Amino acid sequence: MRSTGSAVKAVVRYRRPDPECWEVVVRAACNPLGSSWDAAKAVAQAGPAVSGHADRLARALATRLGNGEELALALAGMGDIRALPALRHIAEDGRIPLNVRWPRWAPGPGCGTGSSTSRPSPTTN
Repeated sequence: MRSTGSAVKAVVRYRRPDPECWEVVVRAACNPLGSSWDAAKAVAQAGPAVSGHADRLARALATRLGNGEELALALAGMGDIRALPALRHIAEDGRIPLNVRWPRWAPGPGCGTGSSTSRPSPTTN
């Protein structure tokens, strides 16, 4: 059995860590007596890698008294609709930055790969 610290390190460093590592990380993130901050952050960024643990994450999110942003983001990252009530609550409290301005040099969402002036248009003769 791995320690929480070594399991978190493995899931962050390796492309396909051992499933046992994800088990340890999810267990640490869902611990009601005090979750591991590193484990919660790793689970929030895991996406479909933790989809096998969706029921455990949803139960922990439903019974969590404290901060559940990471668990909600983990469920949302795998497309689980059980994250929606928590995400709505987080957004109502203003804890998700929804109105972030894009830097002038970065294309905005849905802008494609660049501006329309980045390539000359073909001319017809």
